[in-house]
Amino acid sequence: MGGGAAQVRFNPNSTFGHMHAGPAEWWIVQVGAISGRFEGAGEYHATEGDVLYASPMTWHQMDAEAPSGPSVRLAMGAYPLINMASTEVQ
Repeated sequence: MGGGAAQVRFNPNSTFGHMHAGPAEWWIVQVGAISGRFEGAGEYHATEGDVLYASPMTWHQMDAEAPSGPSVRLAMGAYPLINMASTEVQ
């Protein structure tokens, strides 16, 4: 990861991409810089090419932090209940 970990408290009033418990997720920083706060692991600062990872069932906050221009991340995770192509009623 791009930077060292620092213990931080979650701020529910801050700007963040999302915050939830669930399956593992990871993000590849494609442009700019992204910060991530991870339960039990601290805060990390990532730049282009870095990967941020949230363990299953942990809380996490993501935020864009590039000083100028866009911050883009590719989010990936395993969500078995989400299938945009499925229209079948079960």
